[in-house]
Amino acid sequence: MTLKPYPEYRESGSDWLGVIPATWGAMPVKRLVTYNDETIPESTDGSVIIRYIEISDVDEVEGIKGTTAIEFGVAPSRARRLIREGDVLVSTVRTYLRAVARVSRKYDGSVASTGFAVLRAKDLVPGYLGYLSRAGFFIEEVIARSVGVSYPAINASDLVRVVVPVPDLAEQAAIADYLDAQTAKIDALIGKQEQLIETLAERRQAVISHAVTKGLDPNVPMKDSGVEWLGQVPIAWSVEAIKRRGLIGAGTGFPPEFQGLEEEEFPFHKVNVLSKADHDGMIRVRSDSVSRETASLLRARIYPAGSLVMAKIGAALLLGRIRVLGTAACIDNNMMCVQPKDKVSSRFLFWALEMVQFDWLVNPGAVPSTSEGAMGNYKLAFPPAEEQSAVANYLDRETAQIDALVAKAREMIDVLKERRQALISAAVTGKIDVRTASGA
Repeated sequence: MTLKPYPEYRESGSDWLGVIPATWGAMPVKRLVTYNDETIPESTDGSVIIRYIEISDVDEVEGIKGTTAIEFGVAPSRARRLIREGDVLVSTVRTYLRAVARVSRKYDGSVASTGFAVLRAKDLVPGYLGYLSRAGFFIEEVIARSVGVSYPAINASDLVRVVVPVPDLAEQAAIADYLDAQTAKIDALIGKQEQLIETLAERRQAVISHAVTKGLDPNVPMKDSGVEWLGQVPIAWSVEAIKRRGLIGAGTGFPPEFQGLEEEEFPFHKVNVLSKADHDGMIRVRSDSVSRETASLLRARIYPAGSLVMAKIGAALLLGRIRVLGTAACIDNNMMCVQPKDKVSSRFLFWALEMVQFDWLVNPGAVPSTSEGAMGNYKLAFPPAEEQSAVANYLDRETAQIDALVAKAREMIDVLKERRQALISAAVTGKIDVRTASGA
């Protein structure tokens, strides 16, 4: 059904709101809600388990994504806002993150960070308040009123001064019901795309795993590898420690005075470059640079193009990220490098390393880490040189096709999220009249 606009509009009196339906009102949020009504008492027993919600747990589209169960006595001092079903959380710090969500029954009684303003409907239908607070104009106005560059924030008392459109209660309920139905349909479509991405990721992993452990010929004779995770491998393949087939090297610490130069001969990559590689895993960006003389002075190795780099300290996801140097480069001391020896294909080794069980190599602790020694002793299956190239070429093609499908699915999710946001904004600002659609 194509929804029409309202028959008549008037000026709202607010520059950022513009025109609204002629029968609607416009007033500051503070006249329609109460805010920050409840806090968990400081006298609460320290052993009481609370469900804590912080800024990173909230997203304008997904809502509240989860909580952390923690004893009150060791919870952050900002874990104080007691929330109820129907409340709306609006982040008042780092407002650019757009952390806004309505509290569902599942999270009733949870404790939110004082970095949120907790809005509670007084003269509004709670469902309408939930959508109103997620409308583009409202979030953008909160961001615009925030103060600070690196850590923008807004006081709750300033946030509730934002003027919003106000239809009568029956129409609020009709808008909320309509948006409940429509956003549920959109969310279902998003869910299907997310499931597709998950399926494609599993397929990608299976294709890589099979190719680097079994090869491309389904009829080749097999032998036991002697390595549990490898299982059987083609009879002509050798099973060897990585250090036998590659030179394992460390990165170097570069003092600040040697960083930031852009005109020098070799890139100097910090660990964050691992997230900036192209879709094929190649690092082609040029960050800080160093000269050959500086590298020699600091005793930093210059690794040739085709070498494989990875983190050796950080989160598990970062530790499992393998990348290939597109040009000769130096790396920092949070990374290590595998330089393929003769008769070892860089691309084959890249794909083989994708299968490394990094949880077996990681030293547990507050900051997980691994080492050149642990990596060097890890065993992989190596086919003859020509077959390495064939496997690598096959995986380059197959994964590119899968990655293209994943990219399309992600694009579709972005389109659906934009459609969802546009629909909410249009409905709560009266750009479309949903009354006939909702049966009002």
